[in-house]
Amino acid sequence: AMMLAMSVSQGLPWLGFEVCKRMPVAMVMCEDSEDELHRRVEAINKTALGAFSDLKTAEVHFMSRVGKDCVLCREDNGVLRDGPFMKELHTQLKHLGDGEKLLILDTVADIYSGNESNRTAVNQFIKYKLCGLAKIHNATIVIIAHPPKSGATYSGSTAWNNSVRNRLYLGWKDDKNKDDWRVLSVEKSNYARAGTKVCLK
Repeated sequence: AMMLAMSVSQGLPWLGFEVCKRMPVAMVMCEDSEDELHRRVEAINKTALGAFSDLKTAEVHFMSRVGKDCVLCREDNGVLRDGPFMKELHTQLKHLGDGEKLLILDTVADIYSGNESNRTAVNQFIKYKLCGLAKIHNATIVIIAHPPKSGATYSGSTAWNNSVRNRLYLGWKDDKNKDDWRVLSVEKSNYARAGTKVCLK
């Protein structure tokens, strides 16, 4: 996801795929400190042979939220209400201007405090809260979630799959051996063929 943010902010290829349009990126990191973000950016740039050397002038904004309330939405007796971070995120996105932008939210467990198995609540969270945020700020939103350990590719209600336009899953190439290879698979796509897989190392 950080590689995606860096690629889109500079209009550079991501995992071999061309970025169609360069735009500013905001990435909310609820689990990682600023030191960790710097370490990862340096590692990514080193691996990419300096392709992202123009990051200082690129419009990519990594927001570390460790130790802060990151909840965008709360569920109160089946009714969704804005969490404390929603207003602040609106303010941050306004600073990126009116043009198209990419917003990456990491992770669902940090930004949504409702019941992940409540289909109606999850559907409202994605379609009204997140889509409303996207419409106001002319943004494409990517949300990151950790799947359960049972082997499923997502956790909770089927609304997590049904309410989104695209869903990717990053897993091991071989769950038994767990070597260095990962596979990024297209689990759902409303605009392209599902089932495509990209092998990564």
